[in-house]
Amino acid sequence: MSKTLSSLRIAVVGATGLVGAAMLRILAENNFPLKQIGAFASSRSTGIQLPYGNSSIIVQSESDLNDSYDLIFGFCSSGVTKSLHDRWQSFGKVVIDNSSAYRLTDGIPLVVPEVNLNALKHHTGWIANPNCSTIQMVRVLHALKKLGLHEVSVATYQSVSGAGRGGLGEWEAQQSGSISTEKLHGIMEGNVIPWIAQFDEEGTTFEEFKMKHETRKILELPTLAVTATCVRVPVSVSHSEAVHITLDQPTTRAEIIELLKSESGIIIRDELAGDVLPSPKEAEGTDDVFVGRIRTDPDDRRRIALWVVADNVRVGAATNAFRIARALFA
Repeated sequence: MSKTLSSLRIAVVGATGLVGAAMLRILAENNFPLKQIGAFASSRSTGIQLPYGNSSIIVQSESDLNDSYDLIFGFCSSGVTKSLHDRWQSFGKVVIDNSSAYRLTDGIPLVVPEVNLNALKHHTGWIANPNCSTIQMVRVLHALKKLGLHEVSVATYQSVSGAGRGGLGEWEAQQSGSISTEKLHGIMEGNVIPWIAQFDEEGTTFEEFKMKHETRKILELPTLAVTATCVRVPVSVSHSEAVHITLDQPTTRAEIIELLKSESGIIIRDELAGDVLPSPKEAEGTDDVFVGRIRTDPDDRRRIALWVVADNVRVGAATNAFRIARALFA
């Protein structure tokens, strides 16, 4: 890109949501040297002040966004994103879109920088940020890809923040006696709910569909067998995943650990004697993917199992978007 960081103008759309707010924090934490930062949201949020480093930003209406910005971070729903797509495209700038609207669209790169950074070479202005659960899983799968990926089965344990501020608000209300279940599909406290997003006619949820097809696209393995069961659990932040992988060749626990250690941003927490294992609480607020419970199946050393945990708001969304931007403009 011809733009330098010091002359970059960035717009964060959906800035009042969990991920938009995290994006502002991450930009400030990394001292991203910008010329201008703008925060945008729906008209009902216009005028709100959001923290940005040691200062604050006044939220503007998303309808006021114009072509003076070089980079748009979009943290809107799929429906809103589709309604804004043509207008944003007409600006002729770069959009990093966190919604699911165009992730599987041919010609739009779906990027996890540590995995498929080369996909950015082919972008034409619109770049898709993957699903939060997909991001942490493909980071691990990429590390093991040299052993050959034959089949992947994953069960997720997804935090309530994955349902946004609305989900967290509903859980808080439930703890005060509310019986509302619009966002979470059930009473959350003391419960687990195997229902995230809508079901199709085969009984697969959209979240499970995304994990399968986004993983295939990012890893460039269009026929990889991926089965997901996505579950909401009573945790505020960080998604956990039990990932079972069948490789093309036998391996050992030691080899898996070495491959994972070679990947930047993957932290091994697998000391059983010292009770050092990945947990949502440890992952919260960090930009790393934590892996533990690493083991092979003694009946078939091609089969391995891992426990994978990451902060879904940061690693699973805002941090990944930031790293895409850094790769584009650095």
